[in-house]
Amino acid sequence: ERTSAADVNLCTIWEACQWQLALGEKRDVTPQPRTEAELEVHFDAWVCFSDGSWSVTDLIGDMGWIIHDPHSSTKLQGAFSTPLVTSDLIAESLALLAGVEAAKASSALRLACFSDCLELVVLLNSGAHVNEIEGIVADIHLDASSFLSISFHHVPRNKNLQADTLALLSCNLLIRGT
Repeated sequence: ERTSAADVNLCTIWEACQWQLALGEKRDVTPQPRTEAELEVHFDAWVCFSDGSWSVTDLIGDMGWIIHDPHSSTKLQGAFSTPLVTSDLIAESLALLAGVEAAKASSALRLACFSDCLELVVLLNSGAHVNEIEGIVADIHLDASSFLSISFHHVPRNKNLQADTLALLSCNLLIRGT
């Protein structure tokens, strides 16, 4: 029997809550409705869209990201594949980290990050932990301290097509074993 991605995400969030309870720190990792003001991006912010996917058979992650400057011009983009990726959440996290690092290297002062991985966005905004990406999240937060402001937003997959396409391109560039 196959488990859906939504079921895996819910299970992971539940496990994160259980882990927090075991540590004595109860945190709500349920996404809260946001107001229009909270969803607005600072007028001077660069915008990063990221996406990741993985192959369960090959354990290869495919990541893509694209960054626009405050005037909506594409400034940077990247795509890469990496072996030994064991989940979609890891691939999504690595894609976001790569985008944040690129924005940091380009001296962006403010950054708004968009991902179609709701679980990742909730984790970054809530401070909750999932063991498999704890190191990646720590790196994202470390890089985040380089910006005057940084925010993390969920975006529907159909609004993240450029990053998704870049991730797919990285997948097609890598010759996979049969």
